[in-house]
Amino acid sequence: GAALPDDLAQLARQEEIRLAPCYGATETAAMVCALTPERFLAGDGGCGQPLVDVAVRIDPLTGAVEVATDRLSPGWIGAGVANGGDGLEPLPCTTDGWWRSGDGGLLGPAGLEILGRLDGAILSGGETVFPEQLEQRLRLLVKREGWPLKELLLLGVAEPGWGERLTALLRPEPGADGTALIRSMELAVMAWPPAERPRRWLLCEPLAPSPAGKWERHHWQQWLQAQSPGQWPGS
Repeated sequence: GAALPDDLAQLARQEEIRLAPCYGATETAAMVCALTPERFLAGDGGCGQPLVDVAVRIDPLTGAVEVATDRLSPGWIGAGVANGGDGLEPLPCTTDGWWRSGDGGLLGPAGLEILGRLDGAILSGGETVFPEQLEQRLRLLVKREGWPLKELLLLGVAEPGWGERLTALLRPEPGADGTALIRSMELAVMAWPPAERPRRWLLCEPLAPSPAGKWERHHWQQWLQAQSPGQWPGS
């Protein structure tokens, strides 16, 4: 259910593996966009064009991906139904019947590109920042440089004058020098736009995704809030 990491996509192209990255959701009965294997091997990114029974658009105000198709779910079973009531909880649709996802995206000549979850996006210095995209960029950098990093997560933290600024949680490889790792990564992103550059870097020994491979960002936000600011390098 997660995005195809850039490093795995590059490896698949090198091995000429015919992948078809796609986009969809439970609410849309699986995929609604797909990139053909030919375009994938040619180097195109994103999720490709909408399928023949699907229309896709981007909400101009929120940047949310919106979908119209006859195979949208009629809703989901809510607490009332489970307790003997009737009716379904409706999907979050617009007044003209388009289902509004929780994902931000762009539509271009190559099709749909997913930017990340809107509930994970932050507004920093007037810029909308998608931490998931920046995490992928950092992981590629870590792999290229051979730095001893096991896990990485970027979270937004409220900061006056900015709205939010990014904080990076890092879990080094066992036995690695965490302070040296932070310094290397700080220097590597100095040329990034200020809104995309982590303001703080914090070592987090328990950092790991869920058993299903998902990042429970709310859990790590709570973990971050419980830390003393004195533990943050550079504070």
